[in-house]
Amino acid sequence: MVEELTPVHESYWTLVPEALFTVRVTPAGEFLFGGINPAHERLTGLRATDLIGRRPEDCLPPAAAAAVSERYRACVGGGEALRYEETLTLPTGERTWETTLVPIRDSRGEIVLLLGSGREITEHVRTREALAEREARLSAMAETVPDVLFSADGRGRLTYLNGRFAERTGIPVEAALGDGWIGVVHPDDLEAVREVWRAVRGPLAPFEYECRLRDTGGRWRWHLVRARAMPDGQGGMQWFGAATDIDHVKRSAEELARLNGQLESLLAGISDGYFTLDHNGRVTSANPRAERWFADPIGRDFIGIPFLERFGQSSELIDAVARVLDTERPEHGEVASTLYPGRWMELHLYPLAGGASVFFRDITEARLRRRELEETKWLLQRSLDSLSAHVAILDEAGVVIAVNRAWRRFAERNTDRVGGAGVGVSYVEACRAAAPTSTDAARVLAGLEAMQAGQRSSFYHTYRVETAPPRWFQLRVSRFDHDGAVRFVVAHEDVTEVHQAHLAVNHLTRQLLAIQEDERRKIAAELHDSTGQHLVALSLGVARLAEIAGHLDGVDPIIADVRASLEEAQKELRVFSYLLHPPHLGADGLGYTLRRFVEGFSRRSDLKISLNVSSGVDGLDYLIQRNLLRVVQESLSNVHRHARATRAWLTLELKSDRLLLTVEDDGDGFPRGLEGGPDLGVGIPGMTARVAECGGALHIGKGRRGALVRAVFPIQPARGLAEDVTE
Repeated sequence: MVEELTPVHESYWTLVPEALFTVRVTPAGEFLFGGINPAHERLTGLRATDLIGRRPEDCLPPAAAAAVSERYRACVGGGEALRYEETLTLPTGERTWETTLVPIRDSRGEIVLLLGSGREITEHVRTREALAEREARLSAMAETVPDVLFSADGRGRLTYLNGRFAERTGIPVEAALGDGWIGVVHPDDLEAVREVWRAVRGPLAPFEYECRLRDTGGRWRWHLVRARAMPDGQGGMQWFGAATDIDHVKRSAEELARLNGQLESLLAGISDGYFTLDHNGRVTSANPRAERWFADPIGRDFIGIPFLERFGQSSELIDAVARVLDTERPEHGEVASTLYPGRWMELHLYPLAGGASVFFRDITEARLRRRELEETKWLLQRSLDSLSAHVAILDEAGVVIAVNRAWRRFAERNTDRVGGAGVGVSYVEACRAAAPTSTDAARVLAGLEAMQAGQRSSFYHTYRVETAPPRWFQLRVSRFDHDGAVRFVVAHEDVTEVHQAHLAVNHLTRQLLAIQEDERRKIAAELHDSTGQHLVALSLGVARLAEIAGHLDGVDPIIADVRASLEEAQKELRVFSYLLHPPHLGADGLGYTLRRFVEGFSRRSDLKISLNVSSGVDGLDYLIQRNLLRVVQESLSNVHRHARATRAWLTLELKSDRLLLTVEDDGDGFPRGLEGGPDLGVGIPGMTARVAECGGALHIGKGRRGALVRAVFPIQPARGLAEDVTE
């Protein structure tokens, strides 16, 4: 097409400052650049030789090619001129263009050419965006300021209001423009407002006034209106202003006046003395208490006298007043009275504009009570210090507020446990910090938190201190509530001797249980070898007697009863012997021994027993295995002899840190008095002793179906004393 231009058109194509270009539209719908003028080359950095006859995708950056191709398709699809703005990244950089595309048709009406012109508007767009951003900021500022902003023409008709007006008055901004604002002004203030506006003379003349505006609730609120007149550019003036809500200031001024009156009445009625001085030290006002205190000794009125001159002798009161007048800094303290020897005054002196104010009170009695209290606290502290136990008192937050001497020594030796617990240190936080690495600290923390929540009134915890030799301590915490205040008393006591005695008792218990085991084996053997044989002989004798006297009337029923009794006695003897001497635990292991024992006991007692044993129980400490087996024996013996049950369920569950044994039956439960022990010997006390020997706990009560025995064995046998007890 460029080749077909006339000389005039060719000159225009060459000299015009706008970027001109043509794009051929192929029958296949592709776009080929037909030509670009020199201005286009200069503005875009693209050369005609690189574009002519090529597709946009072949000679432009991908993003730019996609953008211009989309516009070309839109122009062809619409079939009419298309004007648009686009931002392209070209060799000359990123620029914004205003481009116009005109479709050119052939004789058949087909679009075969696009004639385009582009005008760079980068700076124009930036200016436009900057103006839009500035207007947005100004609009945002106008809508966020707490004041009502407005503008008005020369006749006082509003031309602009920000949204604060509608929020304050409930009237839409559109309704208030022009003269619509007049309806929200108090009728008594309206004429004064108009007069102010009429009195404005000349541009840049500021003015302000106060008026009342009606709010959304129908109340009148005071506002301070400030405005400035400026030329409107058409020979007139316009006003720009703001209305600030000062209702609270007005109300505060009225309230201040009322409070000042109340303050004067209050100062006149208080028991404290109060007076004021001017900068020369002359008394300017005083309440009745101050007048009586100072006027009585001097025999004349107190107000008006030169205070520093009249009481000019050196005293703590005079010196303090002189310092406040000189330095204009407040002072507080307690001083001895020179007018009334033996009495004390509490002083509070404050600088005032042009003087000072003085508050004082007679604290003689309070000082005496305080001295008595200090003596009481001293005696209490000395009493605490005389105790061998380590004692601390905590407030409701767990902060140490008092300790005795033994506690301080204990804290110094055991900072890893109590966190250096001196006065002012949070005992709870010290335990919380140590809890991740100390089981003792975690248990104490749990106990303290439960007491803080009111779930416990006291608890104690026993722990071991690794000294040479090791020592055992018991920590006891008690909660006290008095007049809404909560205090916790923490006491540590050395219980090493008690622990050692407990170990000795445990040792003796093990010896007694070992003796019992030996006696049981002997009794079982005697029952089997002697009593069992006697019962067999008696059975044979009854059989012989039946042969001899069987023909006699009435003998058969008697012999049948004797045989039944003998069979029951033999059955009971087998059960009793089996309980006394179970299978060998050391050789077979706990799991196999329990299964064989349960099978034998079930067969001999006609009691159906369900057994569930976790794997791994054979690896437990032998003491736990032996004592657990004995607890099972005693439990099943009680079920057989006392519960009148037909079924029993025995579960042995091994967890990460404990072993849980449960024995439950479907019988009548334990009868009263059984805690004294069944015929087998140790009974429930023996069961309790065996579980306690391993550091565990035994619970006996009613289950879902009958009696329930639950025993908990810690994996590691206990080292002595119980760890935690709640009271």
